[in-house]
Amino acid sequence: MIKTLMLSASLSAALVLFSVPLSAGTVEPGSANKISSLSSRIRTVYPDVHAADRLFAAVHDSAQQAADHAANLESFDSAEPPSWHADNEELSYLKDEVNDMGQRLGRLEAIRGEVAPWQVRTINDLARTLRLMADNANDAIRFEASHHNDLLNPTYQLYLDNLYNQATAVVQSTDRALDYAKVDRQYRDLRHDLGFKAS
Repeated sequence: MIKTLMLSASLSAALVLFSVPLSAGTVEPGSANKISSLSSRIRTVYPDVHAADRLFAAVHDSAQQAADHAANLESFDSAEPPSWHADNEELSYLKDEVNDMGQRLGRLEAIRGEVAPWQVRTINDLARTLRLMADNANDAIRFEASHHNDLLNPTYQLYLDNLYNQATAVVQSTDRALDYAKVDRQYRDLRHDLGFKAS
């Protein structure tokens, strides 16, 4: 039997971490004069901007895997009644991906005071969607545990459909964030190469 997801606890802990004042990102007086490029200055203002990008990439990969597992679950149809064991295995994999995303979201929440504003917006979007995913996954797990022989039930199929759509939304959100980060780096590198001073 699949254990209930731990995402809700991770999110609660992450929200507690968010309320702690962050002082690690402050710049010492006079240190700005030593900065030679715009990109290094941005890293000083937002010291965890690249850490957030790496976490977005990891969430993206887990979300893609979750979407694949949800699609596999949805592919079981009435032409060949789904095997409870196969269904249980796919749901277990999906649960692991959701929990993995929850842990990475907790790390994102912990550094949100030290990242760029556009990254904070992405973190907020992820938090909303992952809460919904956790709820749907828990509902699917409970339904599957008590209705082994009724896996084509519309209620269960709705949970799976929601999970697929929410995982896809996370993939798209992190895709946009990673695309923006890439373009932003290229812009800053070009400004540096052209000799523009950091603003």
